[in-house]
Parts: sequence; structure tokens; C-alpha cells
Amino acid sequence: MLLHIKHWLMPPVFPDNENKTLRASLLNSALITTAALALTILVGNVLGGRTPIVTIGADVAAILVCLILRSWMHHGQVRFASAALIGLVLIGTTVSVAMLGTIRTPTTAFFLLIVVGGGLLFDVRGIFITAILSSLAVLGLIVAQNAGGLPQPDYTVTITQWFTYTALFSLSGGLTLLALQTTRQALQHAHGKLAKRAEDALRKSEERFRKAIEFLPISIGITDQQGTILHHNQKFIEQYGYTVEDIPTLTDWMTHAFPDPAYREQILTRWNDTTKQIRDGTTLPPHEFRITCKDGNQRDVEIIMRQIGDLYVSSFHDVTERKRVEDQLRYSMQYAHAIVDSSVDMIVTVDKERRIVEFNRAAQETFGYSRDQVLGQHISMLYADPQEGQTVHQTAFADGRLIQEIRNKRSNGEMFPSLLSAAVMRNDQGEMIGVVGVSRDITESKRAEEEIKRLNADLEKRVIERTAQLQETAGLLQTIFDAATNGISVTDIHGDFISVNDSVVRLFGFDKKQDLLGRPMTEYIAASHRAHAIHEFAEIFQTGQGSPTELELVRRDGNVFDAELSVALFRNAQGKPSGLVGITRDITHRKQAEQALQRYADEQTTLYNTALKLNAQLEPNELLKVITEQAAALLDASGGAILLYDAEHNHLRCAMGTGSDTKYVSKTLELGEGLSGQVFVQGIPQVVDDYPLWNHRAPIVENDASIKSALAVPLTSSAQTIGVLVVNRDALDQSFNQRDMRLAELFAAQVSIAIENARLYQSEREQREMAQALREIGAVLTATLNSEIVLDRILDQVARVVPHDATNIMLIEEGAARIVRTRGYEPFGAIKLPQLVFDLDQGVFFKEMLETGQPAIVADTHALPNWTCISETQWVRATVSAPIRVREETLGFLNVDSAKLEFFTPAHAVRLQALANQAAIALENARLYERERVTAERMRALSHHLVEAQETERARIARELHDEIGQALTAQIVDLHFLERNANDPQMVAARVADLKETTNRVMEDLHRLTVNLRPVALDHLGLIAALRQLTLVFQRQHSDVEIQFEVTGVGWENLSDEIEIALYRIVQEALNNAARHAHASRAEVYLARRGDDLVAIVWDNGIGFNPRVAFRSGRLGLTGMRERAEMLGGKFWIESNPGEGTTVHMEVPYVYSNSDRG
Repeated sequence: MLLHIKHWLMPPVFPDNENKTLRASLLNSALITTAALALTILVGNVLGGRTPIVTIGADVAAILVCLILRSWMHHGQVRFASAALIGLVLIGTTVSVAMLGTIRTPTTAFFLLIVVGGGLLFDVRGIFITAILSSLAVLGLIVAQNAGGLPQPDYTVTITQWFTYTALFSLSGGLTLLALQTTRQALQHAHGKLAKRAEDALRKSEERFRKAIEFLPISIGITDQQGTILHHNQKFIEQYGYTVEDIPTLTDWMTHAFPDPAYREQILTRWNDTTKQIRDGTTLPPHEFRITCKDGNQRDVEIIMRQIGDLYVSSFHDVTERKRVEDQLRYSMQYAHAIVDSSVDMIVTVDKERRIVEFNRAAQETFGYSRDQVLGQHISMLYADPQEGQTVHQTAFADGRLIQEIRNKRSNGEMFPSLLSAAVMRNDQGEMIGVVGVSRDITESKRAEEEIKRLNADLEKRVIERTAQLQETAGLLQTIFDAATNGISVTDIHGDFISVNDSVVRLFGFDKKQDLLGRPMTEYIAASHRAHAIHEFAEIFQTGQGSPTELELVRRDGNVFDAELSVALFRNAQGKPSGLVGITRDITHRKQAEQALQRYADEQTTLYNTALKLNAQLEPNELLKVITEQAAALLDASGGAILLYDAEHNHLRCAMGTGSDTKYVSKTLELGEGLSGQVFVQGIPQVVDDYPLWNHRAPIVENDASIKSALAVPLTSSAQTIGVLVVNRDALDQSFNQRDMRLAELFAAQVSIAIENARLYQSEREQREMAQALREIGAVLTATLNSEIVLDRILDQVARVVPHDATNIMLIEEGAARIVRTRGYEPFGAIKLPQLVFDLDQGVFFKEMLETGQPAIVADTHALPNWTCISETQWVRATVSAPIRVREETLGFLNVDSAKLEFFTPAHAVRLQALANQAAIALENARLYERERVTAERMRALSHHLVEAQETERARIARELHDEIGQALTAQIVDLHFLERNANDPQMVAARVADLKETTNRVMEDLHRLTVNLRPVALDHLGLIAALRQLTLVFQRQHSDVEIQFEVTGVGWENLSDEIEIALYRIVQEALNNAARHAHASRAEVYLARRGDDLVAIVWDNGIGFNPRVAFRSGRLGLTGMRERAEMLGGKFWIESNPGEGTTVHMEVPYVYSNSDRG
């Protein structure tokens, strides 16, 4: 309520008009004062009880007028309200004077206040107007008084008084105005200083804000609402590479950071939704994006955007590493689930409400439930007695863990016992979140236990029966007592030794039993363990139960040793405790072993954490840096280095160093030189304790006084040493021990794996780049079928896969390799390299590449005895060649040369071979295209030849029919006419008939010979095999000087298709004719066989032989026709022959062309 009253009494404020605000403040004070005064008078009048009603009404009217004027003032009508107030005061004063009939000092003072008020409210004009009105009012009063119009005229007002009052009014108002204006100017000046000071402070704050934004360790971007990027801080530029000049607008940012159009559309939609929600006042969670940096790398980024004024401020957090860790965590979870699922024991996990959240495979098989059936169900379903299950879990919750036998229930209701081991799971705050239980079905164990109990009962019975026998063996037991390796002692109820065996005597360092007997046992317990032991002995006397206890005991000479003491209570015949029997065992060695195992566990943990760091790096340089740093930290070394074997130069090179060994980076060691060289050659770790005095130091560390002791271990991968890891210490009293060596060996094994992984990663990346290059090269090479252009393009692409100085291509022609294209020899003085031809049998390494199909490297051409060197290639010091092969056939070789000795590596050879394989495909395509073109031309020539052959054959047949058969038939007609004329002469008729028979037989033989030449009749009636056999017999008769042999293997007597039979028959016929007419052979063989899905025909002769390439190139129609017949059937035809070595003709056609159904 008080706050509302204060707010109502406050004057209005007009920020754009300071003068108006000041006037309103003065007017507000005048109105509140007047209203308060009127209210006070009203209360007094009312309480007095004799005040006229007119006076009370005037008081109320004054209050209402003040409230109305104040309301106008709050609505901005300050001048109007001020004028109304002055006017009302003037009227009221004038009426009051008129009523009183006098002008006295109070009235004059009141007029003076009115003038001052006018000056305050209206400046000069207000003073002028108010002074005039006041003067006119005073003048009116003077006139009225002098004229007798006022009551009680007690004195006369003169003109002089009027002038005096007017001057006083004007002077007072002016002075007041001057004072107020001076005060106002001072206030304005002070206000200006405060404004400037505030502005300077604001600018400094803005500058500090800009610097804070610029140097924040978080990437910041600022954007306006029109999509213009205003600022990127330095961290943003360092992380993502983009400046404001690179991406001045959001559109540019989207294009560069999200190059994939589909993904960019998703991001743009999310951006628009985010900005709309921010404008609506919604606070949004971070968004994750994958951004492409300026250098092409991609980063996973979490972006938080907020609106500040009309700007959008976005912070970018790189979460790439977090995503990788999440992936590793996900893998670890999967790995853990796999371990749980593969366990032979039942593993069941419940939450704190005892709901099942994990149920492994062994549990499913044992209980008979599937995982889906039990997840979310209460664990009580698995207990035979749910109350027992509740007790078990309450115990586990209270104690943290539990091992207990319980009874479970399968899905079919069958009960079974199990041994449960349960432990409580807690979160990072230590709060219990559930219980994990590992249990095992002990049904068989319980059966065995029952059987053991039965056997124990039988045993007890036998023990009773044999008690007498045992008594007889008491002496034997005493011997055993004395000979026991563990110390056995007996003490009385006071704890003094009353019996000990020899082992106890030796254990405590005495010579004989009498030295111990009667002494208290506690005397030989270490002081730190004595109180505990006494308490344990007291417990045993009370409960009769004891358990093995580990104590520190003291020998006679004062040495302390670890021992395990098992104590049992023995009683007298009345069943009262008589003393204790103790078995003491020296466990010093076991404790040492346990400590060693703990150290080993710590080492394994350290190595595991180190392995995680090593496996997180795949970049070779970063990996080597991590290796050296981790090695120095792991072995507490002052320096360390890793040296890798350089197979090309056969030495060790320092690849990375840390601490005091950074100065040796890039230095080299010969094999066997220094500590690292010896370790690499021997393959075993080595420690040098006093390194400055060691005589085998390498020259590069001869003067290094900081190395006091050193440890080096070999790095081995795939049974080969790849380098050496060496660490050193700078203090003589901190030499390396066997533990350090073992730890270094374990670390070296991890390092070897990490280096191999990094190399594989590097190799995979290079292979990927190589594959991309080969795809592009393949597209370039296969873009044309012109062999000449293909050769040029191959040489154009060599530089993309293998660095070199010059390159050339050789093609195999007629058993020799000929250079057909060169590139890069001109700068070395070879304007045009001669068309060199190399014999494949005598070449440097061509024969090897022909046999193996693998590339070959010549590290030093001058050291190769058979290297062909001419003046144009004397500069060549190293070369690598790759065969160009297609389907086991070598077309040629792709060679690259270098002026540097030992320049090429096996990796270069592999890359060159890959290019050669691409080149082989392109050349084979071009060659096939050329072959098809030549075949088409040959077919056209053959067709022309066939037409000519047909016409020639027809002419020959017509000539034979006319010259031989026609003449014979003419002679027969003559003879027939003769017989017709001499039919009555039997003797003459008989002679002529005999001549006719002979002539007819001759005509029939000629016709048979003619038809056989056109198509063997045996093909139609007997099939291919019989026709070929008949052909060889006819050939033998016609060429008796040639011995011929015919053999068939795997081919049946069924008839084949006409095309196969005719083609094989004509090819064999043509081959035999060539052997007789051209080869001058003395022996020929024909072989017909079936090989898999092919039908093979081979004709061999021992004639003079010839060069098939030359013969085919000359276009001999006989050979061309034979090959065309085979190829038209989808088969193959080739000839093997050399001058003086005979000839073998091969033909293979698919057996699927056979037609055994032909009758």
C-alpha cells in the first residue's frame, strides 16, 4: 500500500523534454501542498462545527481542482494546468482582498509568490504575463478601494504604491528566473560530465567484451538477423580455418561447411527452426553437426546458439574426440556383454527394485526362460522360496556382497540348488543401483556331497573299528610329528610351549627342543601382531574354533619373518580345554610372490593404459611422439628415442626422441654400432649401467655426458626386427634393473603392434589414393581404341604413380622386345631414342618377367653385367620394369628410369605393375579392335576369294565333265550305235559290251573322285572318324613316300554337326596337302581327341617348317581359310613351327556344337 502511495505522489517524467519534467515536478509539489492545506482546513472546519457550508464547499472544491489539474499534468498538459492554477489563485486572492476590503502585506506577498510561480512555470513569458495580471489585479483593487467599492476602506492606495508593487513583482520574478536558469545550467553541465563518463565506461566495457570474445578458448561466431556473419574469434579460425572474408554470409557458411546438398538442406531447416524458437524465447539444447573444415577435414561439433539483442551468438564445441570415446565405450559395452553372454555361469543383474535387467545365455539355458520373458520381471520368479530370495537380497544390500547356497526354480517348476555369489553395484556417487549375481547349478555337487556324507559315516565306523590299530601307530605318528616340514607345537593354557617338533626348532633358529620348551609362545610373535594373536587365542579358548592367521614371527636372532599359524583347541579326558595345537608355516616366499604378482598387476594396468594411448594414434609422427613420451614416463627415464630400420639403406635412423634425446632425431646408426645397433643385430634387450665407461658407444653420443645408464629393447613385428626403443637416465644411482627390462619388453611388444597398425593405416590410405588414381587413369586409357594414342596416354600417366626421369614402352614382336614409345629422355641428350630391339632370351631380366609375371628392379645398372647401354642411356643408374600381361600373355614391358642410384623401391614396382595392368587392358582393347578391323578386311578378301574359288571349281568340274566324262559318254554312244548296227553278230557284240563296261567303270570312278573332292561320302554315312581314317589311307596311297599315322582319343562314333565335321575334315585335308606339297615331310600324324568341353584336332609333320607370323602376314589363303573355319565355330586355330623344326597345326572347337542326334 505504501509503495502505491509513493508511486502516486511521484511527478511524471518526460525523457525527451527536460524543462517540461522540471515544470511538472514544481507543479506537482504546488498541487500536493495546496491539496494538503485544503484538506487540513476542511478537517478543522468540520471538527469545529460552526463553519458555514459555503466555506466547507470551497475547501472541497479546492481539493478537487488540485486533483483534476494533477491528472491533466500526468497526461502531458503541464502548461495548461500551470496556467489554470495561477489563474485560480489570482481570482481567489482578488476575491479575498475584495471581501476583506484591504490590501495588506500578506496579500502583497501572496501576489509575489504568484509571480515567482509564473517564472518557474513559464520562463520569461510566464513572468511577463503573471506580472501584468498581478499589476492589473492590484490596480483594480486600488481603483475599487478609492471609489469606495470595497468595504472598510482604512487607507488609500496611491499610484506610487502601484508602481512600487509592480516593480517589486517584476524584479523578484526576474531574479528568481536568473537563479533557476543558473542552477539549471550547472545541472546540465554536471549531467553532461556524468553522461560522458558513463559513455567512456561503456566503451571500455565493450572493448573488454570484444577481447574476451576474441581470446576465449571456445569458437565463437556472431551473426545478425539478415544472415550476415559479423565476427569469428581466433579460436574459430584456428579450428575450422574459415575467416569472415571466406564466409561473409550464412549462405557461404552453409555451402563450405556442409558440401553435401542433402545434408546441407537438413542443416538449413534446423537453423531456421532454431532461430524461430530463439526469437520466441525458447531455450534450446546444443545441436550436433558434422562440419567440413577449410582443409577438407571433418569435425563433429556441438553448437549452442543464443540471441543477444538483434544478434545471434553461436559457440562451437569440437566433440570429435568425445564421439570417438563414445564409440570406444560402445565397443567396450558390447565386449562386456559378449563376455557375460559367453560365461558358463548364470549371470543375472537386477536394479534396486529387484527387477531383472540382465539375463545371460547360461541363465536362459538353465532356467528355461528366454531373455525377453524375464527382462523387467521381479527376481522372485527364479527362487523356489520367494522369501529366501528377499532375505538374500537384503543381506547383499546390507553387506555389499554375498556368497550363499540357494534353491532356484526352473520355468517348468523343477527346483534345483545353486551357489550364488552376489555383489552390489554402485554409481559414481556411491549410491546403490542394483545387484549382479553369478550362480552355478550345484545339483551334481550336492549329490556328490550327500555321497561324501554317507562315505564319512562309513569312515567314522571304520575309524572306531581301527582305533586299536591307530594306537599301535602312535609311535609312527610321533615320528611323523617330528619329521613334518611344517612346524607343529603344543602349548598349555598359559601359552607356554610343552611340545614342539624339529621344524619349529629350526624355524625359530634354535638348536634343540629344550631351548623352546617352557617359553611363552607370544615371546616369538612380533610386537605389532602380538595383541591380535592374544585376542585370537582367547577367542579359540572360548569358541573352540580357529582359522589360519598370518603373523610376523621373530627368530632367536631377532629377524622377522612372515608365517601362517593354524591353531586348534585340544581338551583333556574331561573335555576341558588343556591347551592349543599350532601348525606354523613359513610363508616368506609366498608373500614375496604375492608382492611380485601385485607389481605385475600394476605393470599390466600401466601397460594397458599405455596401449590405449598408442592405439588411439594412427598418424606415424604423432604415434612415435606418444611412444617416446610414454616410454620415458613408464621407465622413469630422462630421455628416450625410437630408431627404425631403413631397409633401403640398411641402417637405423632415429625417427623420434624425447627429453635429452631430441637432438638425435634423423641421426643414423650402422647395424651393430652402439647399444641400439647391437640390440638390433642380436635381437635381445640390453642394459648398460655405467654408460660413460662403456667401450662400445656410438660416435654420435661419444660426448653426451647426460647419459649415465641406458636400456635398449628390439621392436619385433612378424618375427622380424623393425627397430629399437632406447631410454636412458641421467643419474648413476638410478640404473635399470631386471623389472625395468621386463617392463620395457612388454611395452616394446605393444609399440611394435602400434607401429605396424600405423603402417597398415598409412599403406591403406596410400592404396586408396592409388586406387583412385588408377580409376582415373583407366578412364583416360580406355577412352580411345587407337593403339598409338593409347601408348602416348600410358606415358602421360606414369608420373602419377611412380616418380622418374624418363620412361618407355616395349612391345613383344616375333620373340623380341622393341621400344615403341619414349618420354623424358630429351633433357639428357637423347633427341630420338633408337628403336632398340632386345632378344627375350638374352635380355637383362625380360625372361624372368615372362616366367613370373612380376615386375623387376635394377638398383644399379652399372653393376649389372648384361645391361645394354648406349650413349643416350648412359645416365640411367636405376630402373624398374613391369610386364604388360593379358590372360597369361605378355604383350610388352613398361619401363621407368632414374638418374639416381638405388632410386626405386618395391613399392614403386607394385605401383608400376598396377599401371601396367591398366595399360594391358587398354592395349588389349586397342589390339582386339585392330584385330576385328583386320578380320573384317580379311573376311571381305576371303569372301572375294571364295567367290573366285567357286567359279574356278565350277569351271574345273565343267572341264572335267566335258573333257573326261563327256568324251567317255560320247564313246559309249558311238559303241551303242555300233551294237545297234551289228546286233546280229554275237562275237562283235560281246567285244563291244566288254569295252562299254570298262568305259562305264572308268566314268563311275571319275564321278566318285569328283564327288569326294566336293564332299566326302563317308561323312554322311560313317561320320568324321571314318572319313578322316579314309582320308589318311587315300593320302598314304597318293604319297607313298610319306608315313602317316591316325589316332583318336575320347571321341565316340556318333555323328557330329555338319559344321564341325566339314571344318575339321577340310583343315586336316589342307594340312596334309601342305605337308606333302610344301613341307616335303617324310612323316605325318593326325590326332583327334576330346579335352573337357573342347574337340581338338592336331596335324604334325616333320617337314622343313616355316615362320607362321610371316605366313599369316603375307595373306596366304590356305592358312587364312583354315583359321577362319575354326573361328567361325567359336574355336581356336594356331600353328607352331620354326624353319627346320617341322609344323604342328592345332584346332580347338567347343564340343557343345556337336550334334549327336543327327541320324
